[in-house]
Amino acid sequence: MIQTQRIVVIYDSITNSVFISQVLNPLLAWLNGDKKRTATVISFEAIDITNHPTRARIAQEKRITLIIRKRIPFFGRLSLVYAAAVVRRIAKKKPTERIIARGPFAGYACLQARLQTPLLIQIRGLAAHEYAYTHEKQLTKERGIMNLIRRCHYRAKLHVLKRLETELYAGKNSSQLTFEAVSPALREYLLATYPTLHPQAITLAYEDIPQPVPLQKRKQWRLQTRAELAIPVDAQLYCYNGSAKPWQCPDSFFAFCRTEIALNGNAHLLILSHDYEEFARLMPQTQIPPERYHIVSVPHDKIYQYLAAADTGILFRDATLLNWVSRPTKVLEYQAVGLTILHNATIAWLAESARNQKVYMAPPER
Repeated sequence: MIQTQRIVVIYDSITNSVFISQVLNPLLAWLNGDKKRTATVISFEAIDITNHPTRARIAQEKRITLIIRKRIPFFGRLSLVYAAAVVRRIAKKKPTERIIARGPFAGYACLQARLQTPLLIQIRGLAAHEYAYTHEKQLTKERGIMNLIRRCHYRAKLHVLKRLETELYAGKNSSQLTFEAVSPALREYLLATYPTLHPQAITLAYEDIPQPVPLQKRKQWRLQTRAELAIPVDAQLYCYNGSAKPWQCPDSFFAFCRTEIALNGNAHLLILSHDYEEFARLMPQTQIPPERYHIVSVPHDKIYQYLAAADTGILFRDATLLNWVSRPTKVLEYQAVGLTILHNATIAWLAESARNQKVYMAPPER
């Protein structure tokens, strides 16, 4: 019997902003390769997503079965036993040609399911480093029982995450187990950190890289969107595509904007963000004339249409290991519409792969 089913296991939610582009679209491309193929997406969710639009989008695909199960809060490897049992039960129902696990939690659960099916674990980042980066700054040096409890919890969870990643990447090599790193820098880091990880067992992700938008379509969108936003046709348009969260370095963006607007009378700014109200509050503080910037919140399926209006895409990040080994979705979106990318040399993949790029090294203002 020909094995035509593929299972995708999600532990970071189908509501994640990159699910459509990095998970669903590659899966649809695989399905389109043979009309006999089918797929099952198993997603462990922390909250009720019954009415989420992504769920409705998946429901449109008749050959994809979506299975939603409750995500148990992570307190250690034992908290993934339930997920492992779910994966094992579903995978046993009919032959499966491959299981794809997105991230270390999904990967560990699939390993513990102890199936004989080929397993691909997609490595999108470094879980322990991400946890440390997110939570370490929240700890204080103040004395007190509550702060002591927070510190103990932080150290315990960090230790568990490190052990989980070590067990995944430094475990026994198997022809049934392969890994996919999101960037060459991440692959190199993993090989250097876990010497038992065989180089042939870890490849680079490429199926989720979006295809370039045709030039004529980009030209059409450029004129259409500029007319909609009342941006001059000949303006030098810089685009910031992201949130107002500190890790996306909006402070560096503001610093650049003040300088560029002061020096370039033809410069305009386009801010694409769901944090509309926050940017509407922050931008007047930059003293940039209101007619020179435009804040827009657009659904993800229209993001290319608005990006195409710009000349340059801006992406600043802190100089951390997490960012160095990453491959931001924003970069892929900028490249898909042919934008020059302005960055601060903190991402290895961008520095090595972007043809049209400029480096801005001004320090962030805090």
